[in-house]
Formats: sequence, C-alpha cells, structure tokens
Amino acid sequence: MKTFLRPALGAVLVLVVVACADPSGQPWTPPPAGSVAPETQAPASVAPSAAASVAPSAAASVAPSAAASVAPSAGPETGTVTLEFNADGQLQRDGAKVTDIPVVPGETTTFVITNSSGKPHSFYIGPSQQLLLGQVDGLTGIPEWSDAEPKELAWDVPADIAGLKFASTTGSDYGATNGTFSVAGAATPAPASQAPASAAPSAAASVPAGSQEPGGRVIELELDGALQIKQNGQKVMDIPVTPGETVIFKLTNTAGYPHNFWIGTDQQLMTNQVEGLTGHPDWSDAEPKEVVWVVPADITGLKFGCTVPGHYSLMQGTFSVAS
Repeated sequence: MKTFLRPALGAVLVLVVVACADPSGQPWTPPPAGSVAPETQAPASVAPSAAASVAPSAAASVAPSAAASVAPSAGPETGTVTLEFNADGQLQRDGAKVTDIPVVPGETTTFVITNSSGKPHSFYIGPSQQLLLGQVDGLTGIPEWSDAEPKELAWDVPADIAGLKFASTTGSDYGATNGTFSVAGAATPAPASQAPASAAPSAAASVPAGSQEPGGRVIELELDGALQIKQNGQKVMDIPVTPGETVIFKLTNTAGYPHNFWIGTDQQLMTNQVEGLTGHPDWSDAEPKEVVWVVPADITGLKFGCTVPGHYSLMQGTFSVAS
C-alpha cells in the first residue's frame, strides 16, 4: 500500500507546480512580505488629484483672503502731532497749512506746538461755535502764549469726534487756524458708481451747492462791495435747510469795509439786536470766517443778514425747508 501511494503523491505535486507557474514560463515566486496585490492598490490618479484639489486650493482661498480682510490698512502716525504757528499766523504741519488731523478714538494724541510768529496764539479743541466765540471754559487746550518754547497738550480722543474742531481763539485767529478731526484709517467711501442711483442725486438736488465736512454741510457765501450776499456769483435770497442738520457757513468779505452775518428774526436783525444770536460780528479783512448753525426744528420767521447800519435792507434772506 505504501509503495502505491508514493508515486501518486509525486504526480499530484507535479500538477500543482505546473498550475502555479507564470504563463510566461517564468517560475512563480511569492510576493515580499507587506506588499499589496496589484489589483488592490489605488489607481495612480486618486491620491495625487486629492492632494492637488484640496490642499492647494485651501491654502490659496483661505489664508490670503483672511489676511486681506483682517489686516488693518496702514494709516498716518497719530500718537504725536507736531504743529507750528508760522509768521503769517497760520497753523502748519510739516510746512503746510493743516486743515484736518487724523486721530484714533480711544487713544491719546499728544500735540507739540511751536509759536514762531512772535504774536500771541492759543490752541483749543471743541465745537466750532465755542471756538469761534472764544468760549473755551472747560475745553481741552493751551491758553495764549507768544514765546518760541514748544507747548505740549495731551488729548484723550473721545469715541465720537463729530463736530469737534481745533483752532486758536485769540482775536481773529479762528478763520486762519481752524480745522477738523477725522478717524485715522477710516474706510474710503465707495465710488459714486457703486452707490444706489437714487440716494445721492436726490439729496444734492434739494440743497444749495456746497460740500460736506465731518462737522456738517458747508455753504460758501460772499459779502461784497455792492451790498449783496452771493453764492456762486449770484445774489442769494433764500437758503434751503433741513431741520436738525448742522450747516457751516463759510463767509468771505470782499468789500474792503465792515460786514457781519447773523441769523435771527426779522425784527432782531433789522434793529441790530444780535446778542445771543448765531453769527459773526463785524469784520473787514478778506480772511474767510466760519459760522456753525444747528438748524432748529422750526425755522419759521428766521432770516440771515448783515446788520451793519444801512446794509440790512439789501443784505438779507430767508430760510426754507429743503424738499
């Protein structure tokens, strides 16, 4: 029996070896330990495409956009502001007349001011009307000085700077030295083409020509030698205003002799009873003057005019509610 089984087992082994041989005729060898059979390996296009479409796009679309929208834009240095009153009485910064100073609400701005004019000047911060009238009690500022020793003023910028200005309140300095504050790094308004088509044009059409400043709407008027109050070269008889808005009148006297400008009732202006009224007293120089007026809710009976004797009948006008 053993003799018979041995030849049979040998034949079986020969058949197994033949069946496992490589079709090409090469002997079959087992794959190395840890390798994966060819049919179970991922196609070459799967892993690379995932890496190319996920990681790079995430880096390109997330990190750069975050940096562009979060990082603040660079603005002017606001910690210390160096100013100078020059020989002409102008307030200058870096050799140029300063009309606006960017500040950061909540931070402290230090003003270092030199008076090289040899004449008295002061420096105060407050609402335009108070500065114009020299009502500086309680305001942040430096009283009059005329020596060349630099003065220093630290100001804690409030959260709301709307309507605040700076100026010298000495004599007639206000017109040549006043300016506004703006928020440093504030976003630039969108171009007109991006604004709603119906918003700006309708507002502009209902008010007299002028510009907008942080403190209010500016209306420029000329008081001339022909005893007329003009706007853009035309005699102005009525000024449309909006109750509650702030109007800044910028007044130029081109006559060479005294004019003034007051807002009040016809009876007050006609009889020159200007005490307590909003306006500017007599002046004859050509330096522009400024009058800030918060339009009351009821403007019925209010007028504007020059109360210098003999002028009022020709230099007066009314206010109407802007449509």
